[in-house]
Amino acid sequence: MYEGDWCNDQRHGYGILSKISRDGEIRKVYAGDWVNGKKHGFGSNWYEDDSYYEGRFRSNKRDGYGQIWYTCDGYYQGTWVNDRYHGEGMLVQGNGNIYEGQFANGRKEGGGVFYHLDTRRVQEGSWKNDVCTNSTTEDIGGRRSALHPPSLHIPRINGQALLLH
Repeated sequence: MYEGDWCNDQRHGYGILSKISRDGEIRKVYAGDWVNGKKHGFGSNWYEDDSYYEGRFRSNKRDGYGQIWYTCDGYYQGTWVNDRYHGEGMLVQGNGNIYEGQFANGRKEGGGVFYHLDTRRVQEGSWKNDVCTNSTTEDIGGRRSALHPPSLHIPRINGQALLLH
């Protein structure tokens, strides 16, 4: 079910698309801008798994700045290209760990900082295809309070932790 603006028998302008779910309830799917029948411009999208996206679209795909809240408690805020994370962004994982930095084609790519809050460590470095290739890691402080302290022992000199390269 669509309620909104039309032009030449296509959704065009502002409109709301809803669907009838399996349990018979009407469920909003998209509210936002349309161009020639496609999501294009700013809009809000609700997914079947209850994830929610708010941001820019281009030809039905997330493109430009936007943010998504995943049902598994994850969150991404940043730029998108062709429906994938691309450019500068921040990814918060369900366990609270945070990556801030560069993305390409939906993966960590380039420089960034990864905050491992579960082990109370911060890692700054370079990523390639979602894998860290070079970094320095240090304790955030209060290491004893970490949920899962790392097994890697960091040697100390004069009470200071060494940075690992």
